Amino acid sequence: MSRRPKPVAHLHTSSELLHKNDCVHKYLLFQKPDGIFTIHMENQRIMDVDFIRGGDALTIGTVLIGRVEHVLPQMNGAFLRITASGEKAFLPLDKVTDPHPCNRTADGRVLAGDEYALEIKKLAQKQKLIEVALSDTTQTHHALYEVLRKASPDPLSMLALHLQDGFVSASDDLEIVTDDAALFEQILPCATALSVKARLYDDRMISLDKVYALDTRLKEVSSMKVQMKSGAFLYIEQTQAMCVIDVNSGKAMKKTDPESYYLQINLEAAAEIFYQLHVRNISGIIMIDFINMKEDENRAALTGVLKAGAAEAAVRTRFVDFTRLGLAEMTREKRDLPLQEKLKFWFDK
Repeated sequence: MSRRPKPVAHLHTSSELLHKNDCVHKYLLFQKPDGIFTIHMENQRIMDVDFIRGGDALTIGTVLIGRVEHVLPQMNGAFLRITASGEKAFLPLDKVTDPHPCNRTADGRVLAGDEYALEIKKLAQKQKLIEVALSDTTQTHHALYEVLRKASPDPLSMLALHLQDGFVSASDDLEIVTDDAALFEQILPCATALSVKARLYDDRMISLDKVYALDTRLKEVSSMKVQMKSGAFLYIEQTQAMCVIDVNSGKAMKKTDPESYYLQINLEAAAEIFYQLHVRNISGIIMIDFINMKEDENRAALTGVLKAGAAEAAVRTRFVDFTRLGLAEMTREKRDLPLQEKLKFWFDK
């Protein structure tokens, strides 16, 4: 048997594996059967996962026309039927101040048969209907039909929102990569206008999602158990009523000065929790069981970090307080589908 070593295959200079770390921010775009995924990575860590449904799928912020079917004063709401899709929606009347129907003269009332310009605020989930609000647009009924989504939305729409919201400050640190030629042709004019680099990935040896190990990374950011650098870990469990998070010190527990160690773990957990809430898009009531600390000074330090993190969050987040059982109570506004719902379309291959 020959002992001659096998030749080493060197990567081509254009290989994506050599350019993974070129930019701080990477936006990876993928065309899936049900729509477009935009995955924002910062320093090789997934920060956002946006999924834009294809066809006539509704998304938060969509402007459309709806017809009132029933007004229920006892519920302080109205049930509507969306004209384009036929889906039912709910309009909270306590948020209506100056209704202007498209098909009759406004008189300050919301009546059955009225047609309104609506904006989707919450998507349907389990037993809950789509929630809408009256749009503040002044366009007429017929003009609005022209702006209803009839085809796949612009794949850079989510990207533009991130740029406008200040996620990225320097275009030199931003790059858009896609492996779909049709998407690339659609992206290129928009990217050029934004002075952002865009590349078409066409390596047949390894797929773009495997270059960035996205299947593994997406499973990690949707797993119940989250490992932290210190050896401690989180358990994140989402139920229909709320999200419950448990902070566990694991096996790496120090016997000397445990109080200081508990504070260190809790502060690390707080930072990780805000990241996990963001990337998983968890909303509603959130209860967190931190490691118990005896000293008031340490509890105050943790409280300060939670308040600061909630104030700095991109989505409106509120730290309420610690309950009598010592659980941290928070709330987070719903903006989009939770990551778990989006990933059904990613792994449906």
